[in-house]
Amino acid sequence: MIYLFRECEKYADISKKTVADNDVAYSFDMVSNNGTNVRTQTYILPEKDKKRMSELEQKINAILSGNSNIEICTLLEILNKKMKQ
Repeated sequence: MIYLFRECEKYADISKKTVADNDVAYSFDMVSNNGTNVRTQTYILPEKDKKRMSELEQKINAILSGNSNIEICTLLEILNKKMKQ
């Protein structure tokens, strides 16, 4: 029940943001076992920035190791640090 309530909160947060038709909105929580607990945050990628994001994504994919666990943990650590800035 609590899980479903939290999911509804995430969708409500996204719906409060002004998002143009071609923009993309991301919302997520980050929690780790070392005490990191970042509140739910929502990010919006405007249409004009999608090309730059795609280029960056390609560069990151080119250097990933091939080990999904290491890659995902690395990307989550980067996100965690970025969200704290």
